[in-house]
Amino acid sequence: MKRFSQQLFPILFILSVVQTFEVIAQDFYPLEARNTWSYQVFYNNYPQPTESVITQLGVLRDTLMPNGRIYTRLGHSDALGGTFVRVDSDYVYYFSPYSGNDVPMYNLRAAPGTVDTIVGWNLLRMSRVASITAQQIFGSQRMVRRYLFDGLVQYEVSLADGFGIVDALDKADGGWPFYAWWSIRGCIIRDTLYGTTVSVPENQGLPTRVNLYQNYPNPFNPNTTIKYQIPSKSYVMLTVFDVLGREVESLVNAIEEPGNKSVQWNTANVTSGVYFYQLRAEGFIETRKMLLVK
Repeated sequence: MKRFSQQLFPILFILSVVQTFEVIAQDFYPLEARNTWSYQVFYNNYPQPTESVITQLGVLRDTLMPNGRIYTRLGHSDALGGTFVRVDSDYVYYFSPYSGNDVPMYNLRAAPGTVDTIVGWNLLRMSRVASITAQQIFGSQRMVRRYLFDGLVQYEVSLADGFGIVDALDKADGGWPFYAWWSIRGCIIRDTLYGTTVSVPENQGLPTRVNLYQNYPNPFNPNTTIKYQIPSKSYVMLTVFDVLGREVESLVNAIEEPGNKSVQWNTANVTSGVYFYQLRAEGFIETRKMLLVK
């Protein structure tokens, strides 16, 4: 009898949460026109201090993709790298531009503990519903579904009813506390503003020093993003080398204006392995390691 009660408790809790709120599955990733999200993204640059940037993404338009399905295109990829997204009453799906497949990412109907297999998305193999809880989000009580993703890399992502992604943790290969942590700071949903702002604050200013961030994601396949910052107009070189020190590709070789920069490396014609990327600017030289897994 005790064991039966223990098994029944999670089910009763979920039912009580559902009865408390009017829950529509599609609201866990609302994709109406003009919806916009603003996140504070913290990057762990160990052994250097953690750095943060403001990342904003919004709904652009519906797009018919080659697999015959209509997706909503975002202005910036989300925490798991999704740019073309669609939602039905069961799942949030991403379109994979490499395989052309419809990839089910978030199971919106599953109870805690449910495991789904993921095929063809950024080295992920499994998604699990970790918890379903009621939380205060921007001053209102909302149902929050937390997902754990595992494979050659690891993520944790929380979807809130009516808001979408409210936080995400990129654990990369699990060797660090985290590589990147996304935390929502504001959003506009159905023309209603939540939070204090959804734009980059005017007083954020220019960077005060040159800095090179860890690439994201890492390990990766086939693309990864490298971010860096420069405080003044400078001649910048960003170069990729193999383990023997041979130059593989020059990503940047130009004079650039000050600010936060982002470059994507496409590895369609590069084999798996360890690579190094090096930034040179204003006498600053730094090299970081990354892993391509195909």
